[in-house]
Amino acid sequence: MVKFILGKLKIIFFLLLGTILIGKEVLALNDNYCEKQSLHILGKKNNDVDNVTSNIYNKGGGANFFGKACTDPWPGMPNNVRKYISYLSLAEQKKNATYIEKLLTQKGIGISGKLSKQAVAALIGNIIEECRMNPGLWERWNVTTGWYSGYGLCQWTPSSTFFKSMKLNAKKANKLVNQNPAKMAKKQLKYMWKTMTSTNPDVKEWYEKMGTEKYHSPLKLTAKQFITSTQPPAKLAKVFCSCYLRPENVKQRNKERAKRAKDWYNNKIVKENWND
Repeated sequence: MVKFILGKLKIIFFLLLGTILIGKEVLALNDNYCEKQSLHILGKKNNDVDNVTSNIYNKGGGANFFGKACTDPWPGMPNNVRKYISYLSLAEQKKNATYIEKLLTQKGIGISGKLSKQAVAALIGNIIEECRMNPGLWERWNVTTGWYSGYGLCQWTPSSTFFKSMKLNAKKANKLVNQNPAKMAKKQLKYMWKTMTSTNPDVKEWYEKMGTEKYHSPLKLTAKQFITSTQPPAKLAKVFCSCYLRPENVKQRNKERAKRAKDWYNNKIVKENWND
């Protein structure tokens, strides 16, 4: 009888042990990816990320603003970096766009005067295309120099210029956006305005003449004229893309951003497909 009971207890013990090991394996698999709703704390395994989370930031006026340190994929991407591929959900993107719209139309941010709703929609259309409303998105994870080092709301390239201006580095930026995405977004909006309006050739990024002559801007506007313009948001989205961002394939990029701006201005819509 005693042997029978001991045998049963051994079976139960090994079943419980198997369940625990399987559970750990599932968690280990999940740790390889950034989840949209609740990210694991990867900082304990990788010094580049601390306290990774996509929860709502509820301090300092940042409620209902989302952000997380993640990356776009790229050809030849190392396997150990794939766990950082992730994007905000559509609901999170919409909340971020609403937050930025309210901030810029009611208060401005380092800007002399409030922005028109048309200009804000133009900015939102471009930001959706650049980073899906995530201030913590990398073009290539933790790459801060070269052609493929875009980062943040406008995917500034090289990102080292932005980091130097904000007294940040990759590690500090990742930590800040995971802990306080609203604060990071405000820093980036201030930097955007600084580089739009500066007369210092080492800082300036807004070129209305170059934008109209080489990058197909439909209007020749200074940055200060842009932010108060009541021209259609689709047209203003092209102005911002052409005069400030100046990407390759600018005609196609302008079309995409014009659609995004129009969708947001008319219906507060963020659509599923990035380039639909």
